[in-house]
Amino acid sequence: MKKYLITKNTTVILIFVAAFDLIVACNEQEKSANKLYHIYVETTFDTPKKIYVAEWVQDNMVVRDSAAIIARKAHISLANKGFYKIYFNNIADKKIVLDTSAVTINIDGSDAMPIFTTQNTATIHFDAIEHAYDQFQSASDDFESQYILYANLKNEDKARETDLKIQFLQTDFSQKIKNIINNANSTLVKAYGARFINMDIDFVYLDSLSDTFTASPDSNIYIVKNISNKILSVKKIQKGSLAPDFTLATYDGRQISLSDYRGKYLLLDFWASWCPPCRAQNPDLVILYNKYKSKNFDILSVSLDNDRDKWKNAVQHDGLSWTQVSDLNEWDSKVAQLYGVEAIPHTILIDTHGKILAKGIQPQELESMLQKLLLLN
Repeated sequence: MKKYLITKNTTVILIFVAAFDLIVACNEQEKSANKLYHIYVETTFDTPKKIYVAEWVQDNMVVRDSAAIIARKAHISLANKGFYKIYFNNIADKKIVLDTSAVTINIDGSDAMPIFTTQNTATIHFDAIEHAYDQFQSASDDFESQYILYANLKNEDKARETDLKIQFLQTDFSQKIKNIINNANSTLVKAYGARFINMDIDFVYLDSLSDTFTASPDSNIYIVKNISNKILSVKKIQKGSLAPDFTLATYDGRQISLSDYRGKYLLLDFWASWCPPCRAQNPDLVILYNKYKSKNFDILSVSLDNDRDKWKNAVQHDGLSWTQVSDLNEWDSKVAQLYGVEAIPHTILIDTHGKILAKGIQPQELESMLQKLLLLN
């Protein structure tokens, strides 16, 4: 799962996740010897083929069962609710949400060109999320290239124009997902859709879903538990909260703790050498750091790299003279997870007492805040 953000306040969020490659595993699902869930398949044509059903378990597909199509019908019973994929003839598949006692899938067309349909509401809502995501990703890819080009060329007018387009695109996408979530009765679908909502921008909305997730009979299913835990974690790092302490190593092995900066205003900056928007933002951070480093302000950057040399080379190339730390685990970084980082660059401004003042601020806004905090003109 790869995601990155160009800047939060320009709302340039580019979510590089295959729509079904999110963690939708059900490795802690309800299991009962007395409860089975059923998939019924009906075709409109005679075929000697079989169907195979696989379940998403973490990031893997696990084949659970198969059945021959006899008299244009097939039936498979499964022990778990969850997200599944039906394979037919090795050339086509259909993703489904199995959250009720039975789901019926119709296959029209032919062996060579099968067409899947279903009246299952949860699957229909799931399909709508994927369709909205596909449209968003396609447009995002185009805008990302334009934005980075204009930023590198220092063409502020064109960059601002592209930024406005991206803001509209992101707002429209988020609203589409919210509408689907609001109309869905399936907790699985709500949890799946919630994974596409940005925690920083729409945390209030996500927090409003918490009771739905925790009170649901499906609360122990992985995707539901995962999003519930993430909301709870992010709730602890909102404005006014004490920033959680951590210790990470620099690339030369020195151990650095967040608490080492107590008494200073600190910008906690999450980035990576492979993230173009991060690299585009670095020159502005360099200017701010050099301007305010002698005035009780500092920066601590946490890299989501996994290659020490590339990380070090990027630091040197971009002239980042403040402290850099990383555990070289990319998105599995323990600090990124501690702070609920969903996209980069991601910044958090911390006051002299270690409390969070702001999140996701871009350099221009940061300078304005520093001038007020440090009583500078």
